[in-house]
Amino acid sequence: MRLVNCPPRLALPRRVGAAFFLLNGLLPVARSVLAEGILDSLKISRQSRQVGPGVWHHQMQSAAGPWFINVLEVDRRQSNLQFKTVKAGRGLHGLARTSVMAAAVDAERRRVVAAINGDFFDTTGMPINLQVTQGRMLRGPSPHSVVAFTDRGMPLIEILSASYRVRTRDGTWRDMQGFNRSRLTDETILFTSDFGASTSTNKYGSEAILRLLSPLAINDTLRAVVRDRRSAAGNAPLADSLIVVSGHGAALRWLDSRVAVGDTLLLVCSLSPARGRIVEALGGLPRLLRAGKVAVETDREGGKHFSEVRHPRTAIGFSADSSKVFLVTVDGRQEHSLGMTLYELADFMHSLGCAEALNLDGGGSTTMVVRGKIVNHPSDATGERPVGNALLLISRAPTGRLAHLSVQPRRAVLAPEEHIDFAVAATDSFFNPLSIGEDQFSWRLSRKNGPGKIDDRGRWTAVSREMTKEDSGYVMVYRSPALRDSAKVIVTAWRELEIEPDSLVLQSGGSRALAPKLIDSRGGAYRWPPARFDWEVEGGIGSISPTGVFTAGRTGSGWVRVRFEQLERRIPVQINASTSGP
Repeated sequence: MRLVNCPPRLALPRRVGAAFFLLNGLLPVARSVLAEGILDSLKISRQSRQVGPGVWHHQMQSAAGPWFINVLEVDRRQSNLQFKTVKAGRGLHGLARTSVMAAAVDAERRRVVAAINGDFFDTTGMPINLQVTQGRMLRGPSPHSVVAFTDRGMPLIEILSASYRVRTRDGTWRDMQGFNRSRLTDETILFTSDFGASTSTNKYGSEAILRLLSPLAINDTLRAVVRDRRSAAGNAPLADSLIVVSGHGAALRWLDSRVAVGDTLLLVCSLSPARGRIVEALGGLPRLLRAGKVAVETDREGGKHFSEVRHPRTAIGFSADSSKVFLVTVDGRQEHSLGMTLYELADFMHSLGCAEALNLDGGGSTTMVVRGKIVNHPSDATGERPVGNALLLISRAPTGRLAHLSVQPRRAVLAPEEHIDFAVAATDSFFNPLSIGEDQFSWRLSRKNGPGKIDDRGRWTAVSREMTKEDSGYVMVYRSPALRDSAKVIVTAWRELEIEPDSLVLQSGGSRALAPKLIDSRGGAYRWPPARFDWEVEGGIGSISPTGVFTAGRTGSGWVRVRFEQLERRIPVQINASTSGP
């Protein structure tokens, strides 16, 4: 929530409990259980809203870390939803912010519901592991886990290996050793335009430049015609329709003897173990959950040092029946959220109901975007960090008529006289955002004599009155009986009045400014202008101004009393005789 022009607050009260690793089994089916209030008994502060067909966004806080967590809960059975990977830049090398990559893809019937950052990457933006987008492999796999989606939308987490083979005109097959990476001694490497403008190889090799006759696809046989041959030369050009087979040493001799201009070659790029036709994939490490059990596999991926320190984290997981997919970010390296160890992250993913889960790149890269807005707090001082790739959730549903109004935030807690600006989100039946003017709806309150008032622009202000306990009410946005929504507002009560300092010792004629502090019913501390309080001196030992400045008079002892509504506080005062130097 955003508080505007409020009295300075000394400390934000903790409104959250500690335990939330008790949720296993609570999220099994189509509706969002997180949005139905099951967590209330666990004393977790959370807000939930539906952001797409079968998609809910949850924000949760816990004092246990402390942690600030964003969870995107996806019902994968919704036919309009699909996951898509995107690469920053025009090839394997390039960096961009997750929010920028998401915005570049968003279009009618391709609305980006949400996005998270993806794989670890090097300084050029090259991901360290496999990436597949729309069935096209951009980079081959490394011996680390990937999250992938088949053409039927089924998710999987697996360590995949690849094989690359080429058949020459005489019908013989030869294995290639790599894909879109640097060529080493005696290797045959296949390059596509995703690698860059050219192969960047040296002159100590041989290269065949091929024109594709069929699209690049995984686990499929491709046909290509040899357009040019270069021996004792390198750095062959690459383009969308051109690929290059490059060889060195023994591979050079094979290319020179078996491949000529005009030949038609067959190429197969396969991923195993086979889990259906993979159309989207990107890497991460390590695996967090396997077959419903916590399995932080740092012995295979990342090392123990990587798991035992709290950092910002990004993760993906899915339920045992694959019907639910969860995207998760945990803020870190900040006062409101310290981050998680990998074991804490694994426990949390398990508590959501995940049977399989994978850690993605974290730290300053951790970002979640929901409907075009960054919903977490990236840890870098400069804000959102450019990354190598990202995972998007796409809705193919067409934009329709206005069907939902949603007040944001859903719940607000304020002290007396604070105010908050509520916003209205308008969406169609598929939760695609729509534009709506302020003259097309009105603001209302659930109680005329409730704890606050609201203007026609959605600014709600808590009333100032003597209250001994908290009060609450609802803010409503209204267009018609079928198009309305509400948000709950809780106004705390003043519990205690303090004065700083809590005692005074002055010489006659001296003065000191006193600072009052109000404590509300949830532990929040607020400094209000001293002129808002009633001041009084007892004992005839001095005077006090309306702004709380005490001036000592005669010697002796007495009290300063301050009052605010039903609260009162006295502090002892001792006035000593003034002394003068020689």
